Amino acid sequence: MSCRIIHDTSTFTEGALAEVAKSYIPKKQLFKLDVSDVPCGFLPVKGNGEEVLEILFSKNPAHLRMYGSPKELAENLRIYRNFPMSHAELGFDPTESYNTTPIVYKSLRNELFIHKSDVFPLLFEAFRTTCNSTFHHLVWSMLSVMLKSREERLDATSEYQKTKDGLRFDMMMMPDKIVIKPKNYKFEKIFSRFKALTLRWRDDSFQDIKEILMGYFQRSEPGNRERLSAIIVGLEYLAEYLNDITKAHPEMFLPYDKVTNPRSPIGVRIFVDHNQRFVMKSELFKAINLVNPKKKSIKYEEEDVILCMKYSEVVEEYKDLLGRIEFIQVEIPRTKHAAVPILTPPLSYCIPAVDALFEIFNRLIFGHQIFQKFTNDTWPVLAAALAHLTPFFTPYHRYNYFLRRKTIESIDEKLETFCEKFSKIQVKNVRNAKTDGFTVQNLKNELAHLGLTKLFFDIQEYAEDVYQQVIRDKKKEFLRTCDLFDAIEKCLLICVFKKIPSLQLFLHTQNACHRLPNLHCDQCSLSPSTANFKNSKWIDFRHNEVDCSFGKHLTLPNGSVLLMNYVLMNAEDVQQNNEYKFFILDDDDGAEVTKRLDYSSFKSKEGTKDKENLRSLEAFQRFYPQKKIYIRAIQSAVLKRDERRRVFTDEVLDVITVVLRQQNTPIREEDDDRYQKYKKKWRREHDCLKTTISLAELWYILEEFDVDKSRITIVPDQFHELGMIEMIENLGNELLEVINPTGSMMIRTQQAVFHVFQSILCNVNWTKKDGCKKHRNCLEGLRNAIIALMKDYAAEPEEGFYVWIIHADTHLEQLKNHCYFERNPIETSPFSRLQQLTPNTMVQNSTWLEEFKNLGFQKFLKRDAIDEKALCKAWEWRRRFFEAYMETFFDDDEETYDISSIIWDELAFKLPSAVDEKKLTSNSAIEYMKKLLINKKGSPNEELLEKVLNFVEKKEDGDEDEQSSESEDDEDEEEIIIEKFSKIKKRSIAPERPKRVLDHLAPKTSTTIDIQKTSTSQNASKVVKDGIQKATPLKKLPEIDANQSQNCKKCLRTSEMCNEAKKELKMTQNKLEKLEKRTKKAGDVEKELKALKLGTKKKEKEAESRELELEKEKKENEELKMKVSRLEANETRMQLAEKNHSISQNELLEKITELSDQLKKEKEKNELLQSEKIDELTAQVKSQKERMELQFQQNEERLNSEIRQKERGFQELRAALRIMSNEKESFQRENRNLRERIASIPEAPPTPSVPESLFDGQPTHHRFALLGFQKIKDSLIHKKQLKQAKDMIEKLKSSTDLVEIHQIADYEYYQFQGKLLIYTKEVELNIQRIKETCDVSTVTPLPDSPEFSQRFMNLYWRIINNQAITPSEIEVSDSECFICYVEMTSDQKTLQCEECKKVTHFECASQWLKIHRSCPHCRREMLDPEEFPNLGQ
Repeated sequence: MSCRIIHDTSTFTEGALAEVAKSYIPKKQLFKLDVSDVPCGFLPVKGNGEEVLEILFSKNPAHLRMYGSPKELAENLRIYRNFPMSHAELGFDPTESYNTTPIVYKSLRNELFIHKSDVFPLLFEAFRTTCNSTFHHLVWSMLSVMLKSREERLDATSEYQKTKDGLRFDMMMMPDKIVIKPKNYKFEKIFSRFKALTLRWRDDSFQDIKEILMGYFQRSEPGNRERLSAIIVGLEYLAEYLNDITKAHPEMFLPYDKVTNPRSPIGVRIFVDHNQRFVMKSELFKAINLVNPKKKSIKYEEEDVILCMKYSEVVEEYKDLLGRIEFIQVEIPRTKHAAVPILTPPLSYCIPAVDALFEIFNRLIFGHQIFQKFTNDTWPVLAAALAHLTPFFTPYHRYNYFLRRKTIESIDEKLETFCEKFSKIQVKNVRNAKTDGFTVQNLKNELAHLGLTKLFFDIQEYAEDVYQQVIRDKKKEFLRTCDLFDAIEKCLLICVFKKIPSLQLFLHTQNACHRLPNLHCDQCSLSPSTANFKNSKWIDFRHNEVDCSFGKHLTLPNGSVLLMNYVLMNAEDVQQNNEYKFFILDDDDGAEVTKRLDYSSFKSKEGTKDKENLRSLEAFQRFYPQKKIYIRAIQSAVLKRDERRRVFTDEVLDVITVVLRQQNTPIREEDDDRYQKYKKKWRREHDCLKTTISLAELWYILEEFDVDKSRITIVPDQFHELGMIEMIENLGNELLEVINPTGSMMIRTQQAVFHVFQSILCNVNWTKKDGCKKHRNCLEGLRNAIIALMKDYAAEPEEGFYVWIIHADTHLEQLKNHCYFERNPIETSPFSRLQQLTPNTMVQNSTWLEEFKNLGFQKFLKRDAIDEKALCKAWEWRRRFFEAYMETFFDDDEETYDISSIIWDELAFKLPSAVDEKKLTSNSAIEYMKKLLINKKGSPNEELLEKVLNFVEKKEDGDEDEQSSESEDDEDEEEIIIEKFSKIKKRSIAPERPKRVLDHLAPKTSTTIDIQKTSTSQNASKVVKDGIQKATPLKKLPEIDANQSQNCKKCLRTSEMCNEAKKELKMTQNKLEKLEKRTKKAGDVEKELKALKLGTKKKEKEAESRELELEKEKKENEELKMKVSRLEANETRMQLAEKNHSISQNELLEKITELSDQLKKEKEKNELLQSEKIDELTAQVKSQKERMELQFQQNEERLNSEIRQKERGFQELRAALRIMSNEKESFQRENRNLRERIASIPEAPPTPSVPESLFDGQPTHHRFALLGFQKIKDSLIHKKQLKQAKDMIEKLKSSTDLVEIHQIADYEYYQFQGKLLIYTKEVELNIQRIKETCDVSTVTPLPDSPEFSQRFMNLYWRIINNQAITPSEIEVSDSECFICYVEMTSDQKTLQCEECKKVTHFECASQWLKIHRSCPHCRREMLDPEEFPNLGQ
């Protein structure tokens, strides 16, 4: 054991127990608990609070079943709260007593240590016994506040102090009793003196102690204030004593300081977990820097993740720097349902990442019951929510690490908001296990009952393995309901980890596969034949360590320049030949190409032999065996981008074969099972999809093949990095395109979803009414088509799938053919017009506010306080458009949560924060060329530098147009590439993107897209050439005459070269100064241009306003003309009316009659139609009534049949009861002379346990009564009472040989058996009555519980204890009344038959004889003793 508890000094109160339970139990379950009668005060609890938890369990039996028993929950809470400074993390009141138990830890040197914060609980315990006061609660509260204020001086450091085994600290021993002279003070004086005792008074935290002190001060008890002043004097004495021991032993109470506290040990915790020992990097490096102040300090920064190292690696790498560091072994504490916090300075707490993951899943499974609300069809929605876990629970680190509590709380908040969307869905709860446990089939049935088989079809297949594990871990004789909860959780976790492989690999990296042994981890089962290179490490260059500002090559920190093989080849070759694969070349490779290949033949078609060497990495490695291996890692997210890098699987297989050949362990791809396994696993049905894996997966695959990882270098993908910059510097529909291993352009499936969003969705006005006249619900159809396409791309929950961009473009073209875009072209949409601007263009807010209002986005404008008159950058309005379209289109829809979450994540690539600002500002071809012009020795290549400066002058003077400047820039770039690639004299173009799209995916596309992207930076021009051009040859030095003196000529030549070099350097410096001046002038000119543009915009607005006024005047004139024309038309109409007035009235009458006839005909038609419709409706109503009557009759017949069946069942039960009663009477006649027989347990055999009465009063609901009777039936079904009775009888018989005792025992056993039979039948009858009537009033009271007679029990104990027995005690006589079967006692009045000598109760016999007038046993005539008393008595 590396640690142990030294002494339990904690004073655990009811309030502290409540706070711990609130933190341990999930919030979702806390809201369901009834805590009305649960105590929550300042009183101490017994032990760990089991009594309080028993009250909580009794009030909430259904909601706390997963925690087992109160004792188990109390033990888990004790472990959960027992960590240093837990009062600060769990939110305890400062007046609460210390509730942690100090622990002693062992170092690697077997020395004992204690955490410095654990010293204060020991002080509290020692000081508490010294103050002799009746105000115990007040003293403890003030003492707690005083000590906690001093504890804050440690600043939550994780430091330790040496101690002795089995001893308390000698300096803390105090006098047995403090003598205090009390004085009477005012409250202000008392409070100010107490406040002075706290070193760090905080009003927000210590305000409660002031109120408590005031309450005690205002009491009316005699001598109250004198006692308060006495307490203050005692605390002052303790404070003085504490100051003395702090000065004497600062290493115990103060943090380490090389000046004031140099004796304090410098400790580093070694965490022990499942045979693994590791340390926190931050803690280790801090200790190394303290121990070695003269050496260069190790810098280490961490945010939400606290990384760790193996202790073996620490010793290997930092052996000489460890010095006086004490390595203290600390076991990671664990509870069943929640992760225990671990202190990490300064005043922060963390949790092992794997514990945090299990805690989150526990709350999702049983708190939110989220897995029961989804099916296999809706799994992508749930997978999108679980994707929030992958950035934090990543296998990238390949070893244990911790997460801060704040990070975990933020993850919980995200998941809670997701779960709240589905809170209205009703689900079933876990049912209770049986008293004798549950079986595998019960577990499978429960999984189906909860609806989990709808989400995971194969979940029941894991039930058997999980059941065996639960059986091994059980804590009671039988499996309980809490074990059923554990089994369900394990089955669910296995299914989730199988669905999300990255989380399963994360478990392996955290050495936690043993916690789910049924998961069958593939990595744990791997056993490579050899492990020569297990400890090798690859070289990893991250995105912020390389320079990719020029698209065709990548510059590493060590000066190497990387280039892809496609750049050195013709586009036609790459397009026509499918076997050309992507790989990366460096400087040495370029030199080898120049030396050994006929590079000029690359222009012609005859150079196929030379081209074959650049066909693939394997071919080039055969050509150049010493080649360095590079593999590109592509980032899949902005958040934690380094941890979420991925590599193409095709490139992984190529790298494995090449490196194995380099290390002389080649494999045959056809015969190697491992190679074929991965090839089959990663194969896709269509070439349009490509798979990638994470770097962690790559690491373990290389270890499986025993690959020397030091031969591999991980580099960023320059194409992807430039794409990220371009997405920010351009407001258009740019995407993060990547060249796949076969030369096609691809994007991630998540980028394809975003492509649909920004290209189609953001160009539609979704708030406008559907104005299509051709189709019904036209916009709704477009919306469904967009969602269906996005769902197809979002079907894969993992982030490692890539799709051809042509595939996405083809589907987008189909969507653009929708009739909506015929009426509203995309080019006219506001979002499309915004995309034509540059990101930093200043736009007028009023213009785009009007566009927002036209699109119906008014509610989104209320969030941001936007000034209409102000200017704003264009990219900010793009962000607002994105957010408005997102919320309008999806409208918080649960079914599209997976799509919306993907788009929100991809939106991060469009924000400036996605890329380092330095890359945006330094993306200049000129600056980049200047860097490349410096060779390894630091001397400039002045010839090329002069060309660059000439190019700059031409560009700034405007002597050439934009195209010529781009060609100049590209020519200079050629020379630089040639210089870096060992004077390669020919260059080639970047190939076009191959047209490798399946016919059914892109039938109409025939466009070819260049592989090499062009950047939109103003300073850098990266244009792809259409042909192969020759580079300008370098100047040659003049020849030297061989007849001249070599030494003199060399000196002269060198001096001349130096002078020329100096002149050229001066010229270049002058030119550079001119360039700087011109750039400044250009900046001033740009500012003036901006001012002029603003002025012109204002004038244009004024002109527009004037034009609007003129248009209004024109419209008014036109309206006046229209009015005049209308008046003239009215006059003509009046004239015509006067002329027509002369028409005869007869014609008018004829027209009127015709119209009236038509009206009559139409009325008759309407009446006929109405009558026909009424007849149809009446017929339908009649048919429905007939159907209803038939259904009603059928239901009645079915109910009557069920009632008859139940009546038959009752009759059969009554007949069975009669038969059983007759059998009982026969048993009694046959065994009249038998006696009782008992066998009991060895200690003290009890009476066989029979359930108590169901309830004292009548229950209010039939369900409760039915439940009670069912429990009684379940307790009697196994016949445990009969077994106990039989054992007692057998033990009694074995203890004596008397025949009378044997007869008594047999008689008692048969009597007990009969009583138990009657009792069980009465219970069954009551159950049937309640089920039939659902009425409690029909229930008959149960008879008394079956038990042995008191006479038999007395006889039993006398025989068992070997006591003497008198003949009268074993005399065979009636011990029970023949009528009521109740035992007769000596103080009861009895009546005996003179004929058969049968004895009965006097009252029972009197009631019997009033009716029958005969003996109930022998039927001889008898008279009622009350009516005819015996005269002789």
